[in-house]
Parts: sequence; structure tokens; C-alpha cells
Amino acid sequence: MARRTKQEAAETRQQILETALDVFSRKGYARSTFVDIAQQIGLSKGAVYWHFKSKTELLVELIKEYSTRKQVRVDSPDAIDESVVSLRECYVGSAKRVLSDPLLRKFEFFINFQIEWSEALISEVRARLAEIGKDPFRKYSVAVLRLQELGLVDPSRDAEKLGSLLIGTWVGMMRMHLLGLVSKGDLVYRLEYSFDNMFKDIANKEQAS
Repeated sequence: MARRTKQEAAETRQQILETALDVFSRKGYARSTFVDIAQQIGLSKGAVYWHFKSKTELLVELIKEYSTRKQVRVDSPDAIDESVVSLRECYVGSAKRVLSDPLLRKFEFFINFQIEWSEALISEVRARLAEIGKDPFRKYSVAVLRLQELGLVDPSRDAEKLGSLLIGTWVGMMRMHLLGLVSKGDLVYRLEYSFDNMFKDIANKEQAS
């Protein structure tokens, strides 16, 4: 019975996450409440609070959940298959996953357009993600550092800056796509083009070819 109760709790938690994403996407993060989420599921507000103590905690879990869903292989330096090609596949592949997954697309729309990011909220979210080792803003920097350690990328280049450029380009291109300014095919092409140009002079030619 205890095992079944634990499974039911996990299923309820997942249902809350999916419902929260739906509510946040429709109403916006600031205007949404735990009551809205609870009513849509048919739970009490207390039941939602039992799983998530605050709206920020819920937001952090959403970011962690959908970042993992979008991009499994680049979350840690050990996940890279020891090549620049592997990193490129992760980089472009994450966009392809968004294009093919309605829930990921909904998440990207929410995180880009339906949340009012303040300095305080950004700091709190990043601090919580860093505590659990899941900061999606640094995943490419970590990956580049790993490739430098393996001798596959010029070690004199700033890995933090390279990682920031990669994620900044990815986010910018995705926002343009969500706004209808870039087609699906063009989104993938632009990400491939930007990655190749960024790494063409700093990657080991044998690995990058």
C-alpha cells in the first residue's frame, strides 16, 4: 500500500506540474495562483502546497523538468560523447525536440513571454537551480569546459563566454520562431550556422569535421 501511495503522490506531483504550465501559459506567471492550479485539477490548495511550498519552487521544478525533457545529454560535462559533433547535435537537437513536442513548445512560450522576470526572481531561481546542479544557463559553458579538458577546443578561449553566446543565440532564435519571424526549417539552419561559425577556428578539425 505504501508503494502505491508513493506512486500516486508522484503522479499527482506530475499532474500539478503539467497543469501549472498550462495555467501559467494562459494567465501569466504573476497572475496565476495555487488556487487556479488546484481548481483546474480538482484538488484543494493545500494539496498543491503539500507538493510545492511556493510558486517559485514550482517554477524551479518546471524549469528543471522541461530543461531535462528538452536536452538530456548536455546537462553535465560527462554526458558529452567527447566530441564537438556531439555538442552540436545536442545544441541543434534541443530545438528540434521543441518543434516536435507540444509541451516543450508551451514551456518555451511561457518562459519567454508569460513570465515577468525581475532581478530578484532571476537570482532566486538561479540560486535554487545551482543548489541542485541543474542551472540551464551554464550547461553549455560546462560542456565547452569539458571539451577543453579533452583537448578538443582551444583552451585559451573563454568557456563561460562561449557558453553564453550559444545559449543566447539559441534563446534568441527560439523567440523569433515563437513570434512567427523564423520558420521551423530556418530555425534549425540558423542554429547550425551559428554553431559552425563559432567553433570553426577553435575546435580540433578532426573532431569538428
